[in-house]
Amino acid sequence: MLRLLRTDRNIARNTMVARCLWLLLGSWMAVRSLSGCAWIRSNPSDTWLQERCELGQTPEYSIGVLLPLSGKYAWYGKTVLDGIQLGMDCHVDDDVGCRSYRLVVRDTQGDGERASSLLQEMVQQEKVVAVLGPLFSEESRAAGDSAQEIGVSLLALSGSYMLPEIGSYVFTNFMTREAEIATLVGYARNALGIQTAAVLYPEDRDGRIFFDLFERGFSESGGRLTRAIGYPADTANFSPIVKQLVGRADLDKRPDFIARRDQIRRMYRNRPLAMQRALENLYKKIPPIIDFEAIFVPDVYEKIAMLAPALAFEDVVLQTQDAAKTERLKKSLGRNQLDMVYLLGTDGWHHPKLIEWAGRYVEGAVFCDGFFKDSTKPATRSFVERFQARYHSEPGTLAAHAYDAARMLRWVLDRETICKTSDLRDALLDMQHFEGACGAASMDASGRVKKELFLLTIRSGRVVELALPLPVS
Repeated sequence: MLRLLRTDRNIARNTMVARCLWLLLGSWMAVRSLSGCAWIRSNPSDTWLQERCELGQTPEYSIGVLLPLSGKYAWYGKTVLDGIQLGMDCHVDDDVGCRSYRLVVRDTQGDGERASSLLQEMVQQEKVVAVLGPLFSEESRAAGDSAQEIGVSLLALSGSYMLPEIGSYVFTNFMTREAEIATLVGYARNALGIQTAAVLYPEDRDGRIFFDLFERGFSESGGRLTRAIGYPADTANFSPIVKQLVGRADLDKRPDFIARRDQIRRMYRNRPLAMQRALENLYKKIPPIIDFEAIFVPDVYEKIAMLAPALAFEDVVLQTQDAAKTERLKKSLGRNQLDMVYLLGTDGWHHPKLIEWAGRYVEGAVFCDGFFKDSTKPATRSFVERFQARYHSEPGTLAAHAYDAARMLRWVLDRETICKTSDLRDALLDMQHFEGACGAASMDASGRVKKELFLLTIRSGRVVELALPLPVS
């Protein structure tokens, strides 16, 4: 019995020792875990900035650039790099001292894991205080995760609306679908007074997203959608779709057609040839049902060049300010009153080929884009002239957004005292009333650059800029 008691006591003692050891081990692992996290989040750029501030030095900032510079996306990366390099240069428009900046450029090859690894390497080895890029959603998300973990600002050139949700160090500067729809709906409702609209949209991912955004935005603004028709993304013949839109696809279901058809049959029941001619004429002349004031089509210019003539063939008349043209249309269609509509679109319409291919069929169409090289805005003109002088070519949307991203970073760094990477993050979040190549811009609290997009229309065979009636949030 005594032996058993001693054995029990030994077991109990050993158990208590084991528990203590486990507690100590757990505490040690917790400390290691915390120190490990600290090491993972260690930021040499932060330390470097603090040291320079303590010494009262004005540093030469290193800015990281992550772009696909090889492979199938190399052209996009090169275009963006041109814009960034131009944006980081000093020029006469700068109203503060001209600091010098060192660009640390790395090739992501369009790969997310590589973008993440390169960002960590640039911070650890090059002490970059911020990173411009990447360009595409996958690599931007991967780099964004690393930037947030380390604590360095990433200004991505991606249109991914959800990217800033990663954390407070992740920003985006590019046109989003949400901004396009907000601009277009705001103009349609506030300037044009449109109350009703129809939507024709390709049944692919972008088409459905644009349709959902337009439906929500237009309805929330007090408008009403009367028709919404999806079509296969590879559609080349828009005639059946337009017939469906205007009620000419199934005439036997239209009361006005049925009444007129029956009347003709009674009138010419003893004259079959006359009846046939009268019915053929009825099929051609039955008016379209236009129960909408605008048609929104979120597709690309190649498709619009095929759709617009199909609309005209079905007697859908686009809005025009040309009184003589209106009278000619009334006479040719045999109507005293025309139900003219607006044709609304997205940035995918903005291409010279649209006018070349569709011509008069797209006169008066309205769409928006994130950049318009022929704008009269001073900041836009300055960018276009500088870009042409340096690269001997005309800039596009990618180069313009990249230029603005670089100028935003300069704009903040030239004006603020940055002693920690969090100071730069906070200064970017506070950025307001920046005038860039892509228009006036401000940073919202979530890290998204909010800007006025360019509203465009086609007039006399040229794309021209429209004025926004009210600020669009």
